[in-house]
Amino acid sequence: MLVFMHTTACLFVLKPILLTLMSDDIFNGTKSSIPFASRLPFRVEYGQRLNQHFYPIVVHCYIAVFAHSFATIAVDGLYYTLIQHACGMFSIIGNVLENIGKNSKDNFDAKPDKIRDDNYSKTLHCLRRHLLVIEYAHKIRNQSKKMER
Repeated sequence: MLVFMHTTACLFVLKPILLTLMSDDIFNGTKSSIPFASRLPFRVEYGQRLNQHFYPIVVHCYIAVFAHSFATIAVDGLYYTLIQHACGMFSIIGNVLENIGKNSKDNFDAKPDKIRDDNYSKTLHCLRRHLLVIEYAHKIRNQSKKMER
């Protein structure tokens, strides 16, 4: 995604840069037939001031294009990180649940005291964490649905 967004932004800006370089005809000294507005990456409304302040406006437009691509990359990266965090939490809980009882003694008590049973407290802790991670995943999903609208 990062490479695609940066490539798109560079290609979006490349056409106006090439038009500007080609229109400044150094050899002939003639005035360019390409209007100033077509040398910008997107349409702007500056009226007659566009011809007077062309280069600061061009710099502003190019910065806006790259700022937009960086903001898109930042939001997508944050979303990816949140999803990876939720998946990691589910993986940790699953690993703890798989290893419950492996370090216990060989004698098995059918009715252990819940207060003193270490496996029971680990299982209860995993259950509580699992419910919190499910709630966290629902919040991520709801936020992504809001952003799609």
